[in-house]
Amino acid sequence: MVTYPPDEAADGVPVVETVPDTNGGQTILVVGEASDAATVVANRLLFTHGGQGRLQLLVSTRARESGQTRHPAVETIDYRPEPAPAQEPRTETEGTDVVDGRLTSLGTTVSRRILEFRRPLDGQVDLRLCVDSLTDLLASHDRETVFRFVTTMAGQIRRVGGSGQFHLPLPWDADEAIRLAPLFDAVMEVRAVDGRYEYRWLLGGGAAEWRAI
Repeated sequence: MVTYPPDEAADGVPVVETVPDTNGGQTILVVGEASDAATVVANRLLFTHGGQGRLQLLVSTRARESGQTRHPAVETIDYRPEPAPAQEPRTETEGTDVVDGRLTSLGTTVSRRILEFRRPLDGQVDLRLCVDSLTDLLASHDRETVFRFVTTMAGQIRRVGGSGQFHLPLPWDADEAIRLAPLFDAVMEVRAVDGRYEYRWLLGGGAAEWRAI
């Protein structure tokens, strides 16, 4: 149960005294305009290490810069909302799948990878899934389609007792954040302050205290 002390944070959001338990079977919407902070959250709080029975998947809508590396224990699915021109061949790197076009194709690709991973483990899998970012999907698809995709992916995560983060680099009170929040078990806000990153939980109209990432 979330309770509120009488004081409010500097930004006017009530400070809550409890934070959600995010150990398994949880989907989290990560908001805040500091997109780099969201990446740090994923690497430190979601993608920790590989291991027997753990599947770590990153669904990325962002083009990777030359020389940029990703977490070595994370499989990457690169999604391009619009197919690349025919004269520009797609480039794939080891451990990366590239999916063009429809969100249904992306959902099928993710679901198939989870099934492939589960089969030799008799259905037991520690799933960690990150979608970065929902703003790119909303810019290329209608809202209803994106909402269905989120609902489907959240169902996959909960079905195997996994954990998922969906990044939305917008202010916590942006219209899309408010509309998407009910689809998730919890909402986390991230920010950059004086060269460091911080996060806090947003619950029941209030917010937990900021913590360093």
